[in-house]
Amino acid sequence: MTREMYQFNINDGNKEAVLEWLNDRNDFHKWFTSLIIGSFVVLSVFGNKPGFGSIGPAFLSLSLVLLLLSILCNFVCVWSIPSWKFRVRTDIFTDGRRLRLELGIPAWIGVISFVSGLTFGFIGNIPS
Repeated sequence: MTREMYQFNINDGNKEAVLEWLNDRNDFHKWFTSLIIGSFVVLSVFGNKPGFGSIGPAFLSLSLVLLLLSILCNFVCVWSIPSWKFRVRTDIFTDGRRLRLELGIPAWIGVISFVSGLTFGFIGNIPS
């Protein structure tokens, strides 16, 4: 892969496509946040009691912390997208690589912590 594939500028020719991508990204993060909140509720309401007395409840506690981290990462994405839209629409911002990087880092942290949280949640809810 060449370096040019990762660099793109936002200009009048692709501005509408970038704005549409930001709208789709916003919708995805809203959906993903609701999925994480639902998982958090299921694990905390229907699961074992979290704690640090033994290994199972400790895994469940870690799971809930990771799910909270994932929710926060998605909120960062959802809350930053309107400012990105404004900057793209008003031509204040034209570096697409920076936009993808600043949205990609919290998004991947959120996805990894969500999958890890679910994994630890299932481990923590295994009956003894």
